[in-house]
Amino acid sequence: MNNTNTSSLWEEKKQELLSPSRRTIENEQNYTIVVTEHLSVKTEWIVIGNQRKRIRHCPKCDKLLIYESKRGYQVAKKRKSLCYSCHAKKRIDGGYKPPYRGGTKMTPEQRENITNGLIKRHQKYLHPMLGKKHTDTAREKIKEKISGEKNGMYGKTHTLETRRKISETRKLKNIPGPIISEEAKTKLRLKRIKEIEQDKYNGNQAIPSYNKSACQVFDIINKTLGWNGKHATNGGEYFISELGYWLDYYEPYRNIVIEWDEPRHYNVDGTLKEKDIIRQKQIEEHLKCKFIRVKEKAFDETALITELKTL
Repeated sequence: MNNTNTSSLWEEKKQELLSPSRRTIENEQNYTIVVTEHLSVKTEWIVIGNQRKRIRHCPKCDKLLIYESKRGYQVAKKRKSLCYSCHAKKRIDGGYKPPYRGGTKMTPEQRENITNGLIKRHQKYLHPMLGKKHTDTAREKIKEKISGEKNGMYGKTHTLETRRKISETRKLKNIPGPIISEEAKTKLRLKRIKEIEQDKYNGNQAIPSYNKSACQVFDIINKTLGWNGKHATNGGEYFISELGYWLDYYEPYRNIVIEWDEPRHYNVDGTLKEKDIIRQKQIEEHLKCKFIRVKEKAFDETALITELKTL
């Protein structure tokens, strides 16, 4: 039988075979189903003319599924794959999982193997943009494609949980080496201060950058309460030489410390950063002082003055 007749016969009989009720077809004209068994593994074949193809049935609806390749048949059988109709219905009903990995995660070894494979591939074939730069025209086109409503995040904002994860990831990426102890940080801080005093200020006190708005508030506190607290524009910030810390505001007679906290002192969820908590604890233990934090975005002058009067 020539190929043309075989193909036409195949198309004619294919629809008959799709009926779920027909599980066995034997000795029909020009086609038959053959069951073979090798090493206790049964395989169903459909033979039409001189063509032989592997078949199996959908585990859910019992529809006959025909496979052109051995590999496709083996993979589908191992994963108990559904037919297209059942698979689509499962996705619509919300029970879909990725067909290949089923939601599993790669192990570190698998990730490393993929990375090494990509590196070798780039070394062999080279990256298309290796040693090149986008032209200004190309950059403008890229910018247009991801700007405004075309951007995936247009009109959206990251949740606090997502922002926290991004923050933690960036922190990990910025770690240059092993985690430094607090004692080592203090030594490095004091060393750097000494270098600034010698190199930049010729032995004078190295005053760090300061917040002018905060100093204006500190002046109001001194004037209203009759205090003489030290800050950047009133005698310079008080410096704890043993710790290497400058204090935003310090009233030595009453032993009160006020710290002015800009937004950078807080995490995305509004909690104080760990380094500021450690800093406050070290200062309190060293000076045995009363420590007050003023959040810049939530600053209330009347409430602050009232609180200080009670101390």
